[in-house]
Amino acid sequence: MSKSKAKRPVPNSSRSAAPPAPRLESPRLTIGFAVVLALAATVRIWAAMDEFWLDEIWSLLDFAGRARSPAEVFLCHHDNNHYLVTLWMYLLGPLQANWPMYRIPSIAAGIGTVALAAQYARRWGTVAAAAAAVLTATSFYLITYASEARGYALEGFFALAALLALDRFLATRTIASNLVFVAAAILGTLSHLTFVTFFLVMLIWTAFTLYKRGESWPRLARVLAQLSIPVLLFFVALFLVDVRYMVLGGGTSQSIRHVVVNALALEVGFVSKSVWLLVSVALAVVVTLLTAIALLWRDKSDLWLLFLLAVFVAPGIAVTLAQPEFLYERYFYLSVLMGLLLLSYLAARIWRVGLGGRVAACAGIALLVAANAIPTSRFLLVGRGQFTSLLEYVADHTPEREISLASDGRRTRAVVYTQFYARYLKDRRIRFEELKPEMKHLPEWMMLGSGDQPYLAPAGYEAMEGRGQYRLVHVFPHSGLSGMSFALYHLSESPEEGSAASASGNDLPGETPGDKRRD
Repeated sequence: MSKSKAKRPVPNSSRSAAPPAPRLESPRLTIGFAVVLALAATVRIWAAMDEFWLDEIWSLLDFAGRARSPAEVFLCHHDNNHYLVTLWMYLLGPLQANWPMYRIPSIAAGIGTVALAAQYARRWGTVAAAAAAVLTATSFYLITYASEARGYALEGFFALAALLALDRFLATRTIASNLVFVAAAILGTLSHLTFVTFFLVMLIWTAFTLYKRGESWPRLARVLAQLSIPVLLFFVALFLVDVRYMVLGGGTSQSIRHVVVNALALEVGFVSKSVWLLVSVALAVVVTLLTAIALLWRDKSDLWLLFLLAVFVAPGIAVTLAQPEFLYERYFYLSVLMGLLLLSYLAARIWRVGLGGRVAACAGIALLVAANAIPTSRFLLVGRGQFTSLLEYVADHTPEREISLASDGRRTRAVVYTQFYARYLKDRRIRFEELKPEMKHLPEWMMLGSGDQPYLAPAGYEAMEGRGQYRLVHVFPHSGLSGMSFALYHLSESPEEGSAASASGNDLPGETPGDKRRD
């Protein structure tokens, strides 16, 4: 045989391909894993019981509510439309007060993510699998998006499913594993379009791994074609029918640096108003994750490239090239999820050092669980908003059947929220009235929305020169990464009565700047 045709030796495929099927070595491990899954399910279901927030209402009313067939769900031409979630909403139809039913796919995907994360981390040992289960189950970031009717939790679930199918395919080259990978990639894209970047990462890593194994170029190209052509054809079709016509729904313009720092801090559940604290935690997270990647490389695992691309390189390139006007921490969902897997590998690696390593690994995991428990507990208690309580308060303090609310003539968040939740006020009617000089009777109530936490609402506003004051009567707060707080104001017809609470300006103020959020 000529030298040119000689094959290079194939490295041990267990370094990057499919590990043995996960096994729980003792009843205690089985029980422990069941407890973690039960905890993950309980927290996510609890978090899903609170009210819909703006993006969920938007999807239900404007996309699922207006679709006349399942096919129209994929033709909304709007970035706030998460296809699979909107399709689920369309199939359920209007459920009145049972809006948590719309969140079932996200809840199921969030719980499934915990199981798949443990299965993926099992290649590094039982400790890594346990760490992955605990970290994903208790992550404040993952809990938030696994308890609302958006596509992020589904995206994460299908990303892990695709990785596991890719592992199996590289080890066995079976048609079944190929089909599972293709299906997971397509469903992940239909969950959220940011999955496309992750798909490209998986292809690059696959090419790298096959090359390292000594695959010939024709064989490498054939394998990549098997994995990618069906998905790429789907991408093209989706682009032609919807993505190329897509419009942005608006939002808050935030600096990329601010969003990236927040996303990195949320990797470990850290939330703070202090910029210096956030930057310090973000830098510590970067160093920790890069250390884990370096250890993977030192262990001669090809996975170092997968994690480097997924956590840092691909999101960085995407943001740099796109320069999005509106960027949010949730767009880094897959990066955060992959980062948690890296942390589970690092915990297992430290565990093997000895007694000191075991103490350090347990302490580190306990610290992360405690850090995430702080924002999670407040999120569970306060929720994404308390708008139904606001409407009930207004109804209880309005003797007339019709409730009048001040408006500036636009479809503000207050209007959208009211349109959705007003149906739950029995025998009451809500009317928005735009403030105009010729009005004989001013609206009795006014509300302002804000995404700030805590929301420090102005004490009052002058309704119209010489015609009374709107004074603050209550703030209905929200907590977490999604949602909105609302301040409720009541008209005081005596200018003197409300003068102490008055703020400057004669016009009805708009919603607090920086609160127009999308997707």
